[in-house]
Amino acid sequence: MKKTILFAVLAVILIIGAFIIFQKAHSPEQQEGKNSVNYIDENGENVGERTKSPQIETLSIEGEYTKECKDDVYVDKWEKNKEISVLKLNLKGEVGGYYDPSGDVCEFSSLLTGEEIVQANKDYYVGTMVLDNGDKGHLFFKDNNNYILEYGDKDILSGETFCRIYNMNARVDLENGQWVIFQMPVRMNFEVDIVKAYKKYKRDFYEDLYHFSFVDLVEFYKRIDKKYCSIDEENQVIRIAGRNLSTHKITKDYATIDYKNHRVITKESRGRKAYWESDKVYIK
Repeated sequence: MKKTILFAVLAVILIIGAFIIFQKAHSPEQQEGKNSVNYIDENGENVGERTKSPQIETLSIEGEYTKECKDDVYVDKWEKNKEISVLKLNLKGEVGGYYDPSGDVCEFSSLLTGEEIVQANKDYYVGTMVLDNGDKGHLFFKDNNNYILEYGDKDILSGETFCRIYNMNARVDLENGQWVIFQMPVRMNFEVDIVKAYKKYKRDFYEDLYHFSFVDLVEFYKRIDKKYCSIDEENQVIRIAGRNLSTHKITKDYATIDYKNHRVITKESRGRKAYWESDKVYIK
């Protein structure tokens, strides 16, 4: 009888304990924590939560592709003053586009669907990446360069797919009117006017970078040659080389993403550095 009572008491305790654990695991606070992460600044203060849902997803494409791909699409390289053939496909008409100091934006129509373009160029295909506007683009990596392909649905009447592809670069406007570019998953400009816009409109333009988790940034940068990029995972710091578009000089560790402290640091003239934060930029 005593053993029966003892077992009954233990069973009740185990049931209550399991219920408490279940409640904690499924509480709103816990559920929110699964999809977000707190960031602590250099003063030890909580600077808020950032999403950590994957913004870059690595995918693989299997199977052979046998359709005709006779045309090349060329895009600028970030580290050299030259173009590179990134995609091979079947064009409809000529490649157009416009010049962007961060790299040509090439626009074209193809008889292939977006999925077929990916499969035809699977040797350089990385996966999908969430863009600034919330849409997804296809990420390609070739010769130390990250490229994004955006495309629409195939037009029913013309049978064409409209696409654009461009290099994933950020740009810094130097005080002498020159520009330096470096690889970044957000095509943003680092200039004083951005900070002025934040103060006027209260929109954090640099927040686009921090929509990416640090894991996403590692995924983006890990393929770049170590002579151009280094990753310190323990301190959440990434350093990237930059190229001056006027002199074509490459500067090692030109830009530093200090992810933990929510800032980007770039090298300026005379050994100084610019610290870019959401509400201010300062040079020292």
